[in-house]
Amino acid sequence: MKSKTKLVRKPRTRALFNTGTRPHKTNKDYTRKVKHKESAYEDGGQ
Repeated sequence: MKSKTKLVRKPRTRALFNTGTRPHKTNKDYTRKVKHKESAYEDGGQ
């Protein structure tokens, strides 16, 4: 049980910190990267 709590607590704090630091930039970067990767993957696959 102790291990589970630690595991759940670690990522939660990290996500909160990341979101609080600059959510706009991270969100934009993530969306842009995913979009670019998907486009390149589709283009290369077809």
